[in-house]
Order: sequence, then structure tokens, then C-alpha cells
Amino acid sequence: MSPSTIDFSRRFLNLIVGNRTPGVKSLWCFDLMRQQLFYPATPPPPHKVEEFWQKFRPPGTMMDSMGLPFSCFTFRASALNVNGQSRMDCFPLAGGEVICMDQSGRAFLVDADACQVGTMPSLHKPKSMPLAVFVPNAKADNDYDHDGYGSSLFVMERIPKPELGFNSDQFEAFIYRKPTISNYTKAWHCHQLPPPPFVREPKHWHSCSNPEISSYAVLGGGSHICLSVNGIGTYCLETASHTWSQVGKWTLPFHGRIDYVPEFNLWFGLSAEARRLAAADLSAMDS
Repeated sequence: MSPSTIDFSRRFLNLIVGNRTPGVKSLWCFDLMRQQLFYPATPPPPHKVEEFWQKFRPPGTMMDSMGLPFSCFTFRASALNVNGQSRMDCFPLAGGEVICMDQSGRAFLVDADACQVGTMPSLHKPKSMPLAVFVPNAKADNDYDHDGYGSSLFVMERIPKPELGFNSDQFEAFIYRKPTISNYTKAWHCHQLPPPPFVREPKHWHSCSNPEISSYAVLGGGSHICLSVNGIGTYCLETASHTWSQVGKWTLPFHGRIDYVPEFNLWFGLSAEARRLAAADLSAMDS
């Protein structure tokens, strides 16, 4: 499994927290160059009073706490569905940018660094259980002579339903590009994408439950997105041509998003079974 060359040693940490009010979330943006959240090596010795009380704590409960500063933004979804329920899904881009979508598929872009909120095109169809994968392309975004695709946020249903036709509304992408070749301005556009092949294969339509995407990762510097589907196998999407291919009938040993850390030459994520932080060398899967 070829690693992505995207730098995962992030400078910014976006923390999005749900509010007690349904459909309301708050965004905190931490600059990790200024705010140290983790000890670089050995933690400093505890205070004498703290050292005394540590003797009475059970193992595994000795964890420091910290208070949060004021949030950068707080946003709310409108309760407009049949049941009057509201939901806000948030997906980080680069830096302090976050794309937010409500239960109706309406989207907006929050830029915490610039303290700005911008409009976005809506999804062609709202997603009930969305997952999203961001593939940055800053070079194309900033080159106004470049007529191709720039950065992209791929949004898909975690549990896609079977399909018959050629048009699909379960897999979409927000793509930063020019509206026309002759135009010099760029903006976000929403594209409908073809689903993975298993969605249209009748042999998967008669199961008790629809297959679920169990894990996903960005490969090859953003050239491909890899998806594992429980009970079916692993697929790759070529992000330039939006074409799918099946890699194998095996699935990745992870749950949810997987990140490659070049310092260790390993892939990190939550384990498939125990949901614990795990690392794996997936280079053997290339064969």
C-alpha cells in the first residue's frame, strides 16, 4: 500500500464540539506552534501535592486537564426535516478552514483564521451518515492559469444503498476550480460522482443489511482514495478521473480514517475490532 506524500504533521488542530442544543456546534482552532497540548518527551515532575494524591488514584486515571478558550465560531442548523430534527456535519480542510453541512445538504465554509464565513453550493442530495475525505492541491488552487481541478472534499454515504441507474447522488465532491476555462476566478463546485462498483452489483442487494464503508485513507499524495467495505473488499478511487477499481477482497485492519506518518513509515488509526489506537505496515498489500 503506497503511502501518501501529504504532510500529516499538522500545525493546526480544529476541535468541533456539540452543544447541548441539538444541531448546534462550536469550533475551536488551536495553533500547535503556540499552544503545546502534548509533552515533547518526558513530562515535568508533578507538584508535591499532586504527587501525594497520585498514590490514591487507580492506574490509568492520571491525566491532566485543561480548560478551553472562547470558541472561534458557533453555528446552528435549521430544523426543517419532517421530524423537526436538525444536524450539523463538519469536515476540516487545510489550516483553519472547515466545511459544514446541515441535514438538508446546505453547506457553508468557515475560515477560523480570517474570521469569515462563505457560502457553498449545496449537495445534490443530503447524506444520512456522511463521511468525507479531503485531498488538498494548494498549487492548483493558487495558479489561476491552471484549468484543472484543485483541492477536493469527497463526501459519501457511509452505508450506501443499492443502485440501478447511471446517475448517483450518494457520492459527491466539492471541487475548487474555474467555472469555465475562459474564467480567471475560482470557486467551489459540487460534482456528482459514480459509486464504487459494489453498489450496483446485484449479488450484494439481498443481504440483511447494506454493506458499510469501514475504513478509508488518502494514497499517493492525493492521487487515490482507498475504501474498505465490510464483507466485500477494498476499492480505490482515482481522484483525477473519478474512476474506481477493486484492489482486493480483503479489508484494511482499521476502523474509520487512516493516516500515514512518514516519520515511522507506518499507518495509524483505530483498530477494526477493539477501536484502539493502532499502527500497521501496509506495504505488503502492494503485492
